[in-house]
Amino acid sequence: MIGNTLRRYQPERRYCVADYETTGLHLFESKPWQLAWIVADAKEVYEEEMHYIWFADLKVSAQAAAVTGFDYQVYKDQARPPREVLDRFEERPGGFQFERSR
Repeated sequence: MIGNTLRRYQPERRYCVADYETTGLHLFESKPWQLAWIVADAKEVYEEEMHYIWFADLKVSAQAAAVTGFDYQVYKDQARPPREVLDRFEERPGGFQFERSR
């Protein structure tokens, strides 16, 4: 049957969906200042988390702030170190594994 391997036909299988907010689209200079994810199956959401990622030199343009709802004071109060947020994300089922630099 076509599509029988799709997740909607596997209700017991969990997955992780993640979304980042970044300072731009440049692959080397943009910083991911917010990460959110959910862990779910076809019927239930098991986990929802959102984390701000701290960068002391973060620069979000006024236009980007307006589009994303960025508030620097909220960011500054709630942001955590990048390594802490990445470690938390990598614990998730389906969380991406990144190569760690030494």
